[in-house]
Amino acid sequence: MTTFLPFETRVLDFVLAGDLPSLGILRLQRRAATVLARHSMFAGVYTALSVPPSAPPTPRSSFKLGGDVWFQLRGTKGPGGVTLVISNGYLSDLATFNFANLVDPWPAEPVFLFLRYIEDDPSGGIEQSLLRFTDKRDLAGLRLVIEPTGAA
Repeated sequence: MTTFLPFETRVLDFVLAGDLPSLGILRLQRRAATVLARHSMFAGVYTALSVPPSAPPTPRSSFKLGGDVWFQLRGTKGPGGVTLVISNGYLSDLATFNFANLVDPWPAEPVFLFLRYIEDDPSGGIEQSLLRFTDKRDLAGLRLVIEPTGAA
């Protein structure tokens, strides 16, 4: 088992910050957690987490966090997102990925230009950034097209 990379630590600390009791439990799990496996993808990193069974579980069994968190990495064209999966009451998986950066690979050493909640974004939100940074040709392979309202 390996330790967390600096960007994973920063993402986990950000996503798990807050006063909710479940977040406190997840922070306890985070302190005991290790990396079970890490898989680099072209546009992101998937990290499987291992939490010892001695750590307390959350009352809510399975859910996801981070869907309202976004970031941009130095050297990338657009924003990225985070998904933290809790399964059976325990931290399970962390996925960090670029939305609009399908032409450039994920940086070898990711450095955040920003990491914040979508509602705190002064630029108009993630949808505007995706429209600004995403070329539909980049997404054709994923069969995903993002178009502004009223587009032909």
